[in-house]
Amino acid sequence: MFEHDMKKINISCKECISDEKVSNYSFRTKLHNNVRNENWNTEDFQFLDFRPGNTCNLKCRMCNPFDSNLIADEEGIVFNYRNVDDIVNLDFSKIKEIRIIGGEPSIDPKVREFLNFLINNHNASTTTISFSTNCTNVNSKWLNIISKFKHINIDFSIDATGNILEYCRKGASWPIIKKNIEILKQIDEYSFHVTAGIYNYSTIEKWFDYFLKQENVHQYPLLGPEEQSLQVLPDEIKEEKIEWLSNIDHQYAKEAITIFNMFEFKKSFLKNFIRWTNHKDKIRNESVFDLDPIFKRIVNYDA
Repeated sequence: MFEHDMKKINISCKECISDEKVSNYSFRTKLHNNVRNENWNTEDFQFLDFRPGNTCNLKCRMCNPFDSNLIADEEGIVFNYRNVDDIVNLDFSKIKEIRIIGGEPSIDPKVREFLNFLINNHNASTTTISFSTNCTNVNSKWLNIISKFKHINIDFSIDATGNILEYCRKGASWPIIKKNIEILKQIDEYSFHVTAGIYNYSTIEKWFDYFLKQENVHQYPLLGPEEQSLQVLPDEIKEEKIEWLSNIDHQYAKEAITIFNMFEFKKSFLKNFIRWTNHKDKIRNESVFDLDPIFKRIVNYDA
C-alpha cells in the first residue's frame, strides 16, 4: 500500500487536481488511461516529454521568458536553455509517444531536426507525436514532417476569439488562426486547450459561442501567474458571468461555471493585476480598456 504525502501532492500536482475538478480530465488521467488500456506498460521507456527550447512567435499574456524567447527579449532577460543535442543517444526502440512542448513547436528548428532524426533513424510509423500549438503555422514543411508519424495528437492553445485572443496572445491574428484550425483538424486527433484566466473569462460572452460549436474542448483554470487568475475577478462580476452561463444548456458552460466557482476574489491579486497589465500595455502600446468596459469595472472595484 502506498502512503501519499497529500500536503506535497497538493502543491506538486495542483494543476491536474484543479483540472479534474472541472471535467475529470487531466494530463494525469491521460497517462493512467494509456496504462489501464494496456497501450503502455510500466516497465519500459514508452513516453518522452521533449522541451527543446523557448522559440516562439507570440508573446502571450499568461506566458513567461522560459516558454517564449520574444518575452525574454521584451523583458531584457538573457535565458540560456540547456543543450538537448544528446537526445539522439536515447533508446527509442520502445517509445510509443513523444510529447513536444515549446515555445511553438511548429517553428522551432530543434523540433524539426529532432523529428527528422526519428523519421530517418527509427520507425516513425509506430510512434505517436503530441504537441501543443498556437495554430499560427500550417506550412507544408511542418505538415509533411508530422505526417510521417503513426498518430498525431494536437492541442490547440486557443483561449478566446477575435480581439480578445489577439490581446491575450500578442502577435496572433484570429482570422488566420481560425483558418489554420480547420486545416489542422483534418490531420488526426485534436482538442482545444482553453486556459481560463482574467483577460478572457471576464469577457466570456464575447467568444464562448465559438467553442460551443466545437468538439473536444477542455478548459483549464489558470493557476499562475496569480495576478492573471480569476482570483482577480470581484465576486459581483463573477456572479454575473455565472448567471449568463447558467442560461446555456451545454457541458462546456457547466464546466466554465465550475471554474468560476473555484476562485475567491483577492484584492492583493487585483493590485498586482493592475500593475502588471499597465506594465505590459505600456511596452506593447496597447490598452486593456479597449477590449471591453468590464476592465474599467475590475480596475476601479472598491477603489
